[in-house]
Amino acid sequence: MNGSFSTRMLRTIAAWVVVAVFFFPIYYWTSVAFKHGNDIF
Repeated sequence: MNGSFSTRMLRTIAAWVVVAVFFFPIYYWTSVAFKHGNDIF
């Protein structure tokens, strides 16, 4: 069952937004883990 191009594009964009939302805390956690406390804020 193939949808229209715009539906597939919208679902792809929504999927990437979800991936970015879940990946951002992991990125933030790893970037902060190797810094001193004064460098974070």
